[in-house]
Amino acid sequence: MRSLIPTLLLALTGCPALGAGALSHRLDQDNDGFENAELGGTDCNDLDPAVNPDAPERCDGIDNDCDHLFNEEDPSLEGADWYLDADHDGFGRASVHERSCKDLGATLVEMPGGAIAAWVHDDTDCDDTDATQHPGQEWDIDGDGDGWGKRIETRRLTQCLRPSGYVVKVPDGEEDDCDDVDAARNPGATEICDGRDNDCDDLEDGDPDLVGGRVFHDDLDGDGYGVDAADPPICADVVPAYKSPLGGDCDDTDPLVNPDTLEDWTDDVDQNCDGNMYDQDWDGDLHPPHGADCDDHDPNRFTGAPDICDGRWNDCATGDVGWTRDAEATGVWFQPFATEDEAVDWSHTLSIGGDVLITQRGSLWFCGAGPWYGRVQMRDLFDLRIEGWGDPVLDAEGHGSNILINPAVSIGTATIRGMTLTGGASSCLDVYVSNVIVEDSEFVDCVAAPGGAASTVADGGGARIRAAGMVEIRRSAFHDNHASRGGGAYVSAPDILIEDSTFVDNTADDDGGGLYLETEAPDGAETARLARVAVRRNDAARLADGMRSVGMPVSIMESTIADNDQIGWIAAGPVDHTIVQTTISGHLGAGLQLGMGASHTATCSPGLGGTPSRIDDNAVGVVLGSGTFVAEQGCAFPPAPTPNGVDVQIPGVGDYSLPPQRAHTCDASGCTP
Repeated sequence: MRSLIPTLLLALTGCPALGAGALSHRLDQDNDGFENAELGGTDCNDLDPAVNPDAPERCDGIDNDCDHLFNEEDPSLEGADWYLDADHDGFGRASVHERSCKDLGATLVEMPGGAIAAWVHDDTDCDDTDATQHPGQEWDIDGDGDGWGKRIETRRLTQCLRPSGYVVKVPDGEEDDCDDVDAARNPGATEICDGRDNDCDDLEDGDPDLVGGRVFHDDLDGDGYGVDAADPPICADVVPAYKSPLGGDCDDTDPLVNPDTLEDWTDDVDQNCDGNMYDQDWDGDLHPPHGADCDDHDPNRFTGAPDICDGRWNDCATGDVGWTRDAEATGVWFQPFATEDEAVDWSHTLSIGGDVLITQRGSLWFCGAGPWYGRVQMRDLFDLRIEGWGDPVLDAEGHGSNILINPAVSIGTATIRGMTLTGGASSCLDVYVSNVIVEDSEFVDCVAAPGGAASTVADGGGARIRAAGMVEIRRSAFHDNHASRGGGAYVSAPDILIEDSTFVDNTADDDGGGLYLETEAPDGAETARLARVAVRRNDAARLADGMRSVGMPVSIMESTIADNDQIGWIAAGPVDHTIVQTTISGHLGAGLQLGMGASHTATCSPGLGGTPSRIDDNAVGVVLGSGTFVAEQGCAFPPAPTPNGVDVQIPGVGDYSLPPQRAHTCDASGCTP
């Protein structure tokens, strides 16, 4: 009767009867072996055979195993565990763990100290700070502790941590330690001459890597020179037969051909192996090249050639390029800086009092004492070098300046070296460029005349130097010259250096009998440095007899300002000054007159030698118009044998005689010990 009930129910409702197979299909529609959860089964998605309680959980956002957990939330998910790999050996540390469906393998992690770590799925690293220590690592024995292993299969170990006395397995194909009881012998050792294979390459003293060995060349002709190709180094105390320590033999079959052979330049054979296979006398002076001829392209240059004044070493002597050294050379030559331009001989022009106009950059050479007469001018150009050898004298004979360098734009450098200039009627040297260098020269009996009918001032008797950059004067003398300002020299530039030079017996109608220093456009960066300079016996009709500085901070050391007529040095302008180991002495007026402005200071400093400057034998040692005079231990006012009439005078305040060798400061209110 029980089997008839479903049939009767279906008959009564008019529905067809369901067989056992059809009912089973309704319960497991995806045929994955699990029945639909909605019909009392366990399959949470009976339309997807990949979803059922036995399915593996995947990172796809679906509850694949029907446990109501998704992705990394499901503990059964595989491939979502990531571990930090700090030493990048592919093995991670278990202590730092992340679960993520994301691919963390492409994500880098910055560690403390800046190191970069990665993520891996492995968690078996035993030491994540050493890439050589990881599971499966193979280790070779290192018996002598030199860091090189010995390949012994029976003693090789495989484990994660480094065993004591072991190193990482020697890679296949590489040398292992050939002597594992001697730490001095291994593949990384230096091969030396000791009869052993130090670097384990099966080579002893003939090893190309030998240090301290000797290299020899084949010398088949026995002339002491071998071919260029060298043998590997060997350990040898004596030279082997048919060998030489010297290479360079271009024909090892001929003992008369080697680098030490004198060249026969007439036979078309390169005897001395210098690469000149076709020896010729290119300049036709009948002197062999590479021997007596030091320049085979100039017929005036060979050993023993008479020297001419062309700025070259004609006799092949050695020395500074561009200087003529032989005393017999006489003449005046101009050599353009452009080497393709020929030199010009101006000897005749400057021997009869003519004028020379230079129209290009170059060097003008004066050779021989002369005297030479005339004037040299350069305009609208930039660089000029005038150099003399043999004490040449250029006399302008009272006609303008001996040397006038005055381009339209003050650009370039003018160099005057080794010259004596005399007889100039408008400054012996008148120059206005960017930079000026005067060395080893003398300026004597020169007069600076006013420039025109309306002009009453003529600057710089010996030299009028104006520069937009720097002026350097070294080892030069200015004496018996005359001007309105700067009888010896007038220098105007933002950067002035004068060393080892003298300004003696010069006169001025107005100011700066010996030397006048100033800058045309002060901006606070100017400086004048004087070292080992003598300013003596000069005279100016109105103001500073010795030296005048205007608007220039002056640093003077190891110098002498003495025996000028009334005033030794007037320093004017709101700037500071430094006086080091300098003598200011013998003036009928003031030795030093300062007018610097209330906020500026003139300081005496003893310098490195500790010797103070000496201010004595003046009517007044220092006249302080404004500013502060600081003597400290750097200035001495000796009471004997030639004291000053007054050591320090401050107009409107009074006179102060100070004890010798006392530190004191003077300002507008007085001088305080």
